[in-house]
Amino acid sequence: MSNTFVASSDDPDQLICEGYLRKYRGLGQSQVRFFRLTLKTLYYFQEDAGEIIVQIPVADVISCIDNRDKEKKNHFKIITSSNFGRTTTANTRETILGASTDDIKTRWMSGFEEVFAWLKFKVLPRRELPVAEGMLTKHKDRRAHSKARFFVLTPTLFSYFEEDAGTFKSSVNVTDLTNLQYELHAKDFKIRSKQVMTANGSYDMTLEAESVASRNRWLMAFKKVMHIDVATSHDNFSEASQAKRKMAGGLHEQPMAGISPAPRH
Repeated sequence: MSNTFVASSDDPDQLICEGYLRKYRGLGQSQVRFFRLTLKTLYYFQEDAGEIIVQIPVADVISCIDNRDKEKKNHFKIITSSNFGRTTTANTRETILGASTDDIKTRWMSGFEEVFAWLKFKVLPRRELPVAEGMLTKHKDRRAHSKARFFVLTPTLFSYFEEDAGTFKSSVNVTDLTNLQYELHAKDFKIRSKQVMTANGSYDMTLEAESVASRNRWLMAFKKVMHIDVATSHDNFSEASQAKRKMAGGLHEQPMAGISPAPRH
C-alpha cells in the first residue's frame, strides 16, 4: 500500500500536529496553551481556536530535545533563534513544554523531526498528514453517556482514539461521510456516515467542542476535505472574524450540499 503525502507547495502551512501543552516560563510559572505546528509556522494560542499569542517561522526552531529533569516528566525543550514568548524584554529562546503523557511528548517531538527533515531535505512525512485534530466530547444515548476522545481528520479518514496519542478506537472513510449538521451558536455538531462509525454500530455521532470557535474550526476542516469552497481553514475564529463572515454571508449562513444547519424545533 502506497503512502499518501499531503504536503505540497499548494499548502505551505500544512498541519503536522496540534493540541494542548503546558508552557513553562520563569520560576516555575506555567500555563496550558494550544499549540499548532505546521511545515511553515509554530503557533501558540490562548486556547483552541482562540487568540494567537505568538507565532514564529519553523526555520527559527533550532532544535527540539528531550528534557531529562526528573521533576518534569514528559517534558521537552525547543530552542529558537528568535524569542518565542509574549514578552519582548525577556530571553524566551529556550522554551520547556510539558505533555500529559510520554506518548504525547513523543508525538510532538516526532512532529518537530518531520519539520526539520522538510526544511533540510524537502522530505515529506511518511504518513497522511492531518487537517485537524484534538479532543472532542462524544455523546451517545441522549447524552446520558459522554466521553472525551481524541479525533484526527485527514483527507481520507476520520478517526478517533481513547486519548491523545492513545489507543485507536475506530475510523471512517471521508468519502463515506454523508451529512454534517450544526446549529449556529452551539458547541456541538452531528456527523453521519454510510459506514459504521462506532463500536456499538452507530452510523452517526454527536460531538461537542470546548467552544463555538473550536467547533467552527472542525466544521471548516470537514468542509475542506469534502471539497466545499469556504473561507480558509486556518482562519482565526475570533468574535470579530465570525462577525465579518456573518456579514459576508460566510460559514454559518450558507447551507451547502451535505452540510447544513440543524432544523430548529
